[in-house]
Amino acid sequence: MEDYKERFRQLMKRMHLPSNSEKYTQVCIHPKDLGYGNVLWDLCKAFTVENPSFDMNDLAKYKVREGLNPRIASRDLDKIEEILDNNAWAKE
Repeated sequence: MEDYKERFRQLMKRMHLPSNSEKYTQVCIHPKDLGYGNVLWDLCKAFTVENPSFDMNDLAKYKVREGLNPRIASRDLDKIEEILDNNAWAKE
């Protein structure tokens, strides 16, 4: 089974692309203003540790929550990816 931590890091990298900065900011500041914002926010919170600090240039150091059930994590990552795809978030 794919490592959920690495997959989440890759989705975070996608969300932080310059072309997605407006959408990412909207999700972080006003998630209720987007039809999917609260769902995306809640899904991502399940993977993040409290007060994560990271540098997008060194994504390998982004701390992801330990001990998640791999099957549930995979399902939630699929949902995050589906939300990003369905709402035209850039991939590169």
